[in-house]
Amino acid sequence: MSTRSKRSLKAEAARRFAESAAPVIRQVQASGVASLRGIAAVLNARGVRTARGGRWAATQFGAVLARAERTIEMARSRREASDG
Repeated sequence: MSTRSKRSLKAEAARRFAESAAPVIRQVQASGVASLRGIAAVLNARGVRTARGGRWAATQFGAVLARAERTIEMARSRREASDG
């Protein structure tokens, strides 16, 4: 398998993980926790694991959040383009 294919598979897996984690993240944010460190702490306390099965750190959470937001924005853009 080529390096490009491996990267593509990893990116797709990361996108899927971000999508699956998004509802939990939104729930934590809705509860009033706003900082990356605070959200990571709540996820760890709830036993929610990272894609690799580890504990959350603020930097990891920030990357997943950014990916989830990009995915949501891309889906919204596709819908608008197909509606227009």
